[in-house]
Amino acid sequence: MVKEKTKIWVFPEGTRNKHCTSFLPFKKGAFNMAIAAQVPVIPVVFSPYYFINYEKSIFNKGHIVIQCLDPIPTKGLNLDDVEKLTNQVREKMVTVYKDLCQEVTANLPSDYPHTKMGH
Repeated sequence: MVKEKTKIWVFPEGTRNKHCTSFLPFKKGAFNMAIAAQVPVIPVVFSPYYFINYEKSIFNKGHIVIQCLDPIPTKGLNLDDVEKLTNQVREKMVTVYKDLCQEVTANLPSDYPHTKMGH
C-alpha cells in the first residue's frame, strides 16, 4: 500500500448509517491498517443528508457539507495504540459533525420532515 502510494477511503462505522443523527461505533480495521502502514489518518466528515427518499431509492434536491480534517499521524504508534487512535479520530469527527448538522439543518424549511430521515 505505501510502496505503491495507494490511498484508501474507509468508512470507520463499517456500514452506511441511515439514521444520520449520530455515528455508529467505529470498527478498528482502518486504524489497524493506518498504524501497520505508519500512514496518517485523514478524517472526512459528511453532514447529515435529508434528501434521500429511502422508500423510492432516489435523491431529491438537497444540501450536504463535506469537511476534511487535519491528518492525524500514526508514526511511532503500534497496534497497542489502535483503541486510543480510534477514539481520538472519533471524538474529532463527532465534534465537527455536530457543527455540520447545525449548518445543514439551518438551511431546511421549518416544515421539512427531517425528523423522518433515514426511515
